[in-house]
Amino acid sequence: MEVANQLASIDTRLDWQFSSNHGTRLWQQNKDGTDVVLTVAPDTSTQLQKTSPAGKTRRVVPSCLKKSTERDIQKILEEHS
Repeated sequence: MEVANQLASIDTRLDWQFSSNHGTRLWQQNKDGTDVVLTVAPDTSTQLQKTSPAGKTRRVVPSCLKKSTERDIQKILEEHS
C-alpha cells in the first residue's frame, strides 16, 4: 500500500491523474492534445498508449514491460511528462 501511495503522489508533481480499479493502476494525462495512458496491471506489467487528437492510438513499446518496479513506473511517468 505504501508503494501505491508513493506512486499516486507522482501525479500531482507531473500532471498525471491517478486512478485504480480492482488492482489495476492507471495514470492519465493530456499533453498538447495527445492523451497518454499508463496502465499497471496487478501482475506489475505495464502498457503505455498515446492517442493523437485525430484518434490514432499507438503503444509505446519501450514502456510496455512484462514486470515493473516502482522505479520503472516512476521513470516511465517522468519520461512522458
